[in-house]
Amino acid sequence: MNGPVSPLTLGSMGLAVLFCVLLPLGLLLYYKKKGAQVLPFFVGCGVFVLFALLLETLMHQLVLKLLPVGERILGNTLLYALYGGFAAGIFEETGRFVAFTTVLKKRLDNDRNALMYGAGHGGIEAVLTLGTTYASYIVMGIMVNAGLADKLTAGLSGPSLEQMQTLLTTLGTLTPGTCLLPTSACRSWSGSPPSSRKRCISFPWRSCCTRSWTDS
Repeated sequence: MNGPVSPLTLGSMGLAVLFCVLLPLGLLLYYKKKGAQVLPFFVGCGVFVLFALLLETLMHQLVLKLLPVGERILGNTLLYALYGGFAAGIFEETGRFVAFTTVLKKRLDNDRNALMYGAGHGGIEAVLTLGTTYASYIVMGIMVNAGLADKLTAGLSGPSLEQMQTLLTTLGTLTPGTCLLPTSACRSWSGSPPSSRKRCISFPWRSCCTRSWTDS
C-alpha cells in the first residue's frame, strides 16, 4: 500500500520544475541584454542533446549492457564513478570543441557568447533531466493521492513492477526539503551496489545519477 504524497512535497517539486525552466530563460534574457548573441544558447542546447543524450547514451548501452566489462563497472563503485566522469567529460567537452570550432567559430570575439552557450547547455540539461523527472513525479503523486496508483503498475511485471513499486513507495516518504535537494534524495534510496544502484540509474533520478545508462 503506497502512502499519500504530501501536498508540500508536490509543491516543492513544482518549484523545482519552475526553477529549471525559468533560470535558463532568465539567463538568456540577461546575457542578451549584456551583449551576447542568442545563437550560442541554442547551440548549447543542441550540443547537450546530441552529444550527451544521444551519443553518450549509445555508448553506455554498448559498454554497460552488451560488453562483459559492464557488470564489472556496475559492481564496483570506484570504476562506476570513474567511468561516468570520464564519459560525461569526453562527450560534453568534445561537443563544446566541435561547436566552438564550427558553428560558433566567428563568434569567439565576444566572451559573453561563451556564457550564453553555457546557459543553453546547462539549461536544457536541467529541463530534460530534473525538470521532466519532477514533472512526472508530480503526476504520479497526484494519481497516488487520488487512489489511482494501480493504474501506474497495470501491465507491469518482474523488475519493472518492482521498480515502479519502489518509486511509488519512495514518493510517499520524500519531504519538501529533499525535493529541493535532488542529490540527497537520490542517495537516500539508491541503496548499496550493485542491484539498488542499477535501480537508481534505470529510474529517473537522472539529475544526480547522470543519465539513464542501463534501462532507457
